[in-house]
Amino acid sequence: MLDTGPPYDPFREPEPHAARPIEPPPAGPAAPLAEAERIKSIDVLRGFAVIGILMVNVQFMAIPMQQAMDLKWRDMPLLDGVARLIVHLFFELKFITIFSLLFGAGLAIQMERLQRTGRPFVRVYVRRLFVLLLIGLVHGILLWYGDILTVYAVLGFAALLFRNCRPRTLIIWSAALFVVPVAGMLVAAAINPNADWKTPDWSKFAGAATTSASQPTTATASAPATVPFEPDMVERFMAFMADETRIYQSGTFGECVALRASYFVIFNVSIMPFIYIWRCLSMFLLGMAAVRLGVFSANAVRNRWGLAAMALALGLAMEVYSDYTLHHHGTRAVTASTGFSLSYVGSFALAVCYVVTVLNLAGRASLQPLVRPLAALGRMALTNYLTHSVIGGLIFYSHGLGRFGTVNSAGLFGIACAIIAVQLILSPIWLRHFQFGPVEWFWRSATYGRLQPMRRVPA
Repeated sequence: MLDTGPPYDPFREPEPHAARPIEPPPAGPAAPLAEAERIKSIDVLRGFAVIGILMVNVQFMAIPMQQAMDLKWRDMPLLDGVARLIVHLFFELKFITIFSLLFGAGLAIQMERLQRTGRPFVRVYVRRLFVLLLIGLVHGILLWYGDILTVYAVLGFAALLFRNCRPRTLIIWSAALFVVPVAGMLVAAAINPNADWKTPDWSKFAGAATTSASQPTTATASAPATVPFEPDMVERFMAFMADETRIYQSGTFGECVALRASYFVIFNVSIMPFIYIWRCLSMFLLGMAAVRLGVFSANAVRNRWGLAAMALALGLAMEVYSDYTLHHHGTRAVTASTGFSLSYVGSFALAVCYVVTVLNLAGRASLQPLVRPLAALGRMALTNYLTHSVIGGLIFYSHGLGRFGTVNSAGLFGIACAIIAVQLILSPIWLRHFQFGPVEWFWRSATYGRLQPMRRVPA
């Protein structure tokens, strides 16, 4: 076999318009990462994660949250069942894992870069987190309640506490944080194994706010007329939440914002603390360790197909058995905790498979026509992520087409594919003329306290 030279390495090759890497100045105010300093493998992975996140999120944008959580592919028509199965097995929890891993990697990269040049890191990063928190709050209340940016911003402050830890310490803490939800559920199930963990049905509250009030009142000689019964605040609130479909299809903008804000609070108070914050912070720390161990360099996982295959087999087996358990054995605590634990760990194994596979394939010269749009999608990840909610609002909510609750799973899968296809086309075009996506530009300008140059300067 002829030796044709070293393997093609797109992650170390500068873009055509950059003749040589741009060295950061030794001193001066902090500034965004120069283009030639970017690790392109991270951009590619981030673009890949954006695709997977939309595939999951669109399910919750378009149908009532309880319905989205309870959907089981076995109970659906064939085409819808296949689409739902694909999302469940290959997308749910996998891509938020990758996205969180990359968020931690970004923290480590920025820290190393600023400290190397003697610039302040903590002050800049704290401003960066506060700006992200603001963006997340606006997104979660005005666009879509399932915002993850707020959680990332808050957890970013916790991750700062680990910024000086060695990789081994980061990995140990990551593993400890990762198992907290699993351990908690298994302990809860052991205490009361026969408890029913079925999601509460809010629909029983529908109409509760008006039924009692509509009852006629009477007066007798012995008893004066009484004031109609006024349901308590909790009951009225639950009735409002149960009216989700009507509000999103035809309600006023104020109703939509009030409902979205309510879901946003519930989502971040009841769901996030029990599952996602542990996993996200765990992946932040693992991403920091990965950068310091050189995992994202071009040669770190080259030809590690055995690792990818093993992670794929383990992850799929756990996810399939989890689905079988939850579908056939109900929501009894001991069953639900077992199914959750299998899916929780299996989804991480599949995320590892995806990361290794993408890093391997992205290094092939023959695939560069596909890799470059994916990297562009990743460089504009924040803009593209928020655009998903804007487009979803125009399709599903009352200020747009009002199609909430009317599109099946197969249709939602197709909508997500169409959105991603358009973004893969438009992102490279945008970056030919501009250095950042629009929201990335705002984030950087607000972080560094001065407007960043937006337009790309011709070489």
